[in-house]
Amino acid sequence: MSKIIIFGLSGLLVAAGLTVLAAQLGGSPSDTMRGAGLFLFSFGVMLAALGLYQQARRLKVEYEGAKPRQKKKSDRLCSVCNRERAEVFCRVHVLRLCLSCLGSHDDGKNCLYVPANRASAAYK
Repeated sequence: MSKIIIFGLSGLLVAAGLTVLAAQLGGSPSDTMRGAGLFLFSFGVMLAALGLYQQARRLKVEYEGAKPRQKKKSDRLCSVCNRERAEVFCRVHVLRLCLSCLGSHDDGKNCLYVPANRASAAYK
């Protein structure tokens, strides 16, 4: 829907709700009519907020554009092949290793591994 239609419809609903509520002030108040007036008013305000929200989302996408994803510290590459993302960290040899290089590096007696995302904690 166009924003003019959304804001126009929401304005009509708010005006209708206020008219129904104002009519309740003079005569005998009815809970049903008061509820209908409150419903029309609140639905109109909610529709206006939805229109503003959609417009803001469109503007955000338009002006923000596609930002390149920044690499986190945990997204470091393998120290051996420098092609794949490191998954484990060898504390003994101080190497970040991908899963394909882990098989050739694995020395069951000496190596001690931690997950690569906790590698900074391994230096302590």
